[in-house]
Amino acid sequence: MLKRIYDIQNGKLLNYNDIDITTNDSMLQECLNENSDARLKNIVSTIQAEQNKIIRSDMFKPLIIQGVAGSGKTTVALHRIAYLVYTYEKQFKPEDFLIIAPNKFFLDYISNVLPDLGVDYVRQETFEQFALDIIDEKLEIEDVNKKLAEIISIKENCDNINLIKKAAEFKSSINFKNAIDKYINIINEEYLSYNDFMIKNISVIKYEELKEIFNMNKEKVSLQKRVKFLKEYMIKKLSNMSDKIIEELSNDRRKKLDNIRTDISEEEAKKERKK
Repeated sequence: MLKRIYDIQNGKLLNYNDIDITTNDSMLQECLNENSDARLKNIVSTIQAEQNKIIRSDMFKPLIIQGVAGSGKTTVALHRIAYLVYTYEKQFKPEDFLIIAPNKFFLDYISNVLPDLGVDYVRQETFEQFALDIIDEKLEIEDVNKKLAEIISIKENCDNINLIKKAAEFKSSINFKNAIDKYINIINEEYLSYNDFMIKNISVIKYEELKEIFNMNKEKVSLQKRVKFLKEYMIKKLSNMSDKIIEELSNDRRKKLDNIRTDISEEEAKKERKK
């Protein structure tokens, strides 16, 4: 896949070159030599054959890249994004990508590098930000550095340190994941009550219909989004039936008023007979 670079000065096209986005073309290297930014020099000059093979791998093949610090994992990831964007530009857009980074410092780094590779608008978040977006609630996340500071600073209370360590070990274990999965399954099964959606004695939506809507695409869609969709569906259904509901409630009210009037009339009649 080639990338075309234009050299434009004062609104005039001076030159253009078609380059491979993962190789060391002379024009880009020249730009790098003029620019003292070490990020781009490292990214372009260190691509090797093995890394190039990973960058150009099938889009639908999951990849796990392992390596020590400084081995080029980030370089490969950023180039792969650029390669996929240009190769499959008709299938998706850069904003369809999501980069999850360990911290904001890393995000600052890649947010400067990706535009230099010709890729803009890629969504970038830490895992905490990503999780909060899915949960869609305002929660306060405890800083992991705070726990580390506690472990370092607390010297006398060993029990407290051990508790922090054991809690961290459990939360990063497969047992914790299994417990969360089990809890989510329980919520999925027990979230809905086994009743129709009723307004007084009027059935707006049957339980079977509610369950079908709620379980739709549950393997792919999060619980929060399914709950939100179900609420919107119920509101729409209620809105469509509003005239019928109002009419039935009005009729019910009239019947009750007629019964009250009848009771009052009978009571007054009894009083008259006693006189």
